[in-house]
Amino acid sequence: MNHVLGIIEILNNNYEDGIIRFKTALDHNKSQMVKKAMIGHLEFISDIIIEKIGKEKYDSIIKLFQ
Repeated sequence: MNHVLGIIEILNNNYEDGIIRFKTALDHNKSQMVKKAMIGHLEFISDIIIEKIGKEKYDSIIKLFQ
């Protein structure tokens, strides 16, 4: 759930708060399946996220999950 809240934070122009949410999600979910699902959610709306924060910041978020 924290990764969804992270997406919402980013879409509301709160990049730093979004990153905190993503890191919290990763700390609580060590499963590779869950990480793939989180990446899937990000990729599903990647165009919107990239438009909001730019490709470089988007790529930095994706790297958190790898």
